[in-house]
Parts: sequence; C-alpha cells; structure tokens
Amino acid sequence: MQLILPLRDIENVEKEKGFRFGYHGLVITIKGHEELFFEFNKHDLRDDCAVTLLRRLESLRFMEDSSVLHKEETLREELARAEHDMLQEARQDAPPESVPQPLANDFGRIIFALYSCNR
Repeated sequence: MQLILPLRDIENVEKEKGFRFGYHGLVITIKGHEELFFEFNKHDLRDDCAVTLLRRLESLRFMEDSSVLHKEETLREELARAEHDMLQEARQDAPPESVPQPLANDFGRIIFALYSCNR
C-alpha cells in the first residue's frame, strides 16, 4: 500500500505500543483528519521512520518560518491562477466546435495550443 501525504499536513509523530504482540506502533497526527497508526515488526525501523519524519517536519517548519517556502508557494499560486484565467478566457472566446478534442493522434496540436496560451 502506498500513501502520499504532504509533510505540511502532519502535525506530530509519536511512538506508541503496537496493537499486536511483538509489534511497535507509530502514530502520525494529521491536520484536519484522524490519526494514522502504523505498526513495525522491529522497533529500530519504527524509530528510524519517526526520526526521519520529525527531521523533515523540523526543516519544513524552519523553511516556513524563514519565508523561503512562502515565496515559492505564492509564485506557484500566481502562475496557476494566471494559467487558469487564460484557459477560461480561451474557452469563452472559442466557439464550441473549434475546441480541440483529445484524440490519440492529435496530441501535438493540443500541446501546441497550450504552449501558445502560456506565452
């Protein structure tokens, strides 16, 4: 099973006892959600995972405090908003029959149309 979880959504990481005998637990507290429980068959693996997550959280919080990350996020948001606005304008200006339909052999035209909108 794979789980993709943004680090900024993690509030805390705690070591716990496992629910099953011989297992070692790890609890990840997620902002706006319930806690996630993980069980490891070796305490060394659980400890390594906890330390790695806590270090990453600490470096992320340091970057947020130093506003380096904030500037990058702001720039990404502005670019995404501008791209969204341009796409909305293009959709409103074009008649419905001239909107390119995604076909298996027609990807070059769609990529070119998107590329020319961003300039």
